Amino acid sequence: MRKILRLFPMMLLCLCVLTACSSDDGDNNGDSNGKNGVYVINGHKFVDLGLPSGLLWADCNIGASEPEEVGYLYRWGEVEADIVNEGYKFYDGNTYTKYTKKDAKTTLEPEDDAATVLWGKNCHIPTKKEFEELVKYCKWKFADEWGDATITGPNGNHIFLPKITFGFMYRTSSFDTTYPTDECAYSLQLWRENTTVVAGTSRKFSMPVRPVAKR
Repeated sequence: MRKILRLFPMMLLCLCVLTACSSDDGDNNGDSNGKNGVYVINGHKFVDLGLPSGLLWADCNIGASEPEEVGYLYRWGEVEADIVNEGYKFYDGNTYTKYTKKDAKTTLEPEDDAATVLWGKNCHIPTKKEFEELVKYCKWKFADEWGDATITGPNGNHIFLPKITFGFMYRTSSFDTTYPTDECAYSLQLWRENTTVVAGTSRKFSMPVRPVAKR
């Protein structure tokens, strides 16, 4: 009986250590998957906003370490940041060579999607439809007229979209089939009075990318 009593405190200590270890193992980068609506996918944080589709939105742009940072800028369909203004990948000087009315490709393929290439197969650049869902179901609060928007979902969780110093648009992965030529894609226009997905934005313009993912 005395041996059992002497062993009891030690058993309690071991139990506490095991419980603590178990808790740490379930924690990924400080956030358990699903805890407070935050998921870690391929090492990147995504937020569940409570959208009908269940789509998760990254809390940062590609190339940013904080939500307030713009990160890198990309031309449509390119997976390398537009640091040096070289020739556009899908333009040979006369015609567009991919994503045209002729090949009927309307959404970026995985090898041309910066979010998929850089962040992993579960991630992608939002489509026109996915951005439209974000606009329709979330509350948007702007720091000024042209951007720095806090987007709150139906479940109360939120993300932040920073504006860039010389623009207010974000890339979608959707080709603009309504434009007379093959020059344009759809983009999200950040504007307090009229935040919407717009057509007719050049594929050659450099814009930030906010990835999305599915659970």
